[in-house]
Amino acid sequence: FLFHWTLNGPDPLVSLYKGASYKTTDGRTVLYLEGNQRSYAETPAIPIQKISFSLLCWVKVLSLPGHHVHIYSDWSSPFQFRLYIDAEPELCVNLRRSDSQSKSIVSFCAGDITIGEWMHVAFTWSRENRVGKLYMYINGTKTGERAGSPGNLDLNPTNHTVFDIGLKRERMDKSTLHGYLRDLMVIDRAITEEELKSIFDCSKLIRRN
Repeated sequence: FLFHWTLNGPDPLVSLYKGASYKTTDGRTVLYLEGNQRSYAETPAIPIQKISFSLLCWVKVLSLPGHHVHIYSDWSSPFQFRLYIDAEPELCVNLRRSDSQSKSIVSFCAGDITIGEWMHVAFTWSRENRVGKLYMYINGTKTGERAGSPGNLDLNPTNHTVFDIGLKRERMDKSTLHGYLRDLMVIDRAITEEELKSIFDCSKLIRRN
């Protein structure tokens, strides 16, 4: 499957909350999040628990609050995955399993986030040959890779019906991502570095800083 939310206007599958809106910036309409408490968007949950997959998105961060802010995630108990920005600020990924011994399949940060600049952020998660491998990318260039920890590679099973854009759901009292987002994509396989670069190159042709 390919899920592609352009985030360029009202979509029956994308719900907006508390100040989240579509705004025109840099010559195009995109999703805007105010960065206030509970300003976020939702998509339907996607069945990624037992598969390889890729997650890609354009984001322009306007400011950071000094704590982790999420780009796209399923991050309330039981936790499953998150693509987020830490306080450095760096791009980070965390995938969780249900095993009590070692809950993180993989968790690491790689690649600096620049405030006020459109950036294409992505990661691919491969389970080929029962070996987990995660690759992280910014603007079509690989910034890091990490093997999954030994054990079960299935993500934590949840009954959640939505995934969140901009929200760290376990802490609804915290400020959310402040910035713009567009072209959120989830693909049901680990695409190659060449494929990812091609998606970046094609989408950046119509991007304006």
